[in-house]
Formats: sequence, C-alpha cells, structure tokens
Amino acid sequence: MLYFFFTAFIVLSWIFLVAVVSRSSWRKQELARLVLTLATASVAFLINLIVNPPEKHFPSDTAAKLLNAAPQAILFLCATAFFLLLFMTLLNFFTRIILTSITFLKRTRTRSVA
Repeated sequence: MLYFFFTAFIVLSWIFLVAVVSRSSWRKQELARLVLTLATASVAFLINLIVNPPEKHFPSDTAAKLLNAAPQAILFLCATAFFLLLFMTLLNFFTRIILTSITFLKRTRTRSVA
C-alpha cells in the first residue's frame, strides 16, 4: 500500500512539474477536473450498487463480481480523487507564485534600468 502512494506521489510530482513549466497548465487542470468528475461518479455508482443490490435473493454473476470488487475499487477511486484535488490545488498555488515572481522580476528590471 505504501508503494502505491509513493508511486502516485512520484507520478503526480512529474506531472506537476511538466504542468507548471508549460504554458498550457489550464488544459491539464481541465483534464484533471474531468477525471475527478468521472471518479466521483464511479464511486457514487458503486456505493449505490452496494446499498441497493439489483436482486436481493439471487444476484447475477456480473452483479456479484461488482459487489465483491466494489470496496477495492472505491478505495482506489477515492485515492485518485484525493491526488487529483491535491494536484489541482498545488498547480493553482505554484502557478500564482511563479506568475507573481515573474511580474515582480519584470518590475524590478524596469526600475533598475530607469
């Protein structure tokens, strides 16, 4: 389990560095928002499946397999949603810091030249 979080941290940090360096970080944020929406919708579907099973006495094979795999799938989808929220928050935070420092450097250069 620790390996999963370490791997997710490494992957997200690389994606974050690429997104901050590139000028099209809003595209990556929109893609993260789309994946976040899909992950939360999938979690809602699985929770609804657990709470309201399709057939109480004899569920089909597919429903039984989904019910057996639902807790692990919900765990990984929630971890995905958490890391996407973390990515979007850090992207906004560091983008603002970088833009603020760039505008500060531009202002100090123009003042020093004059």
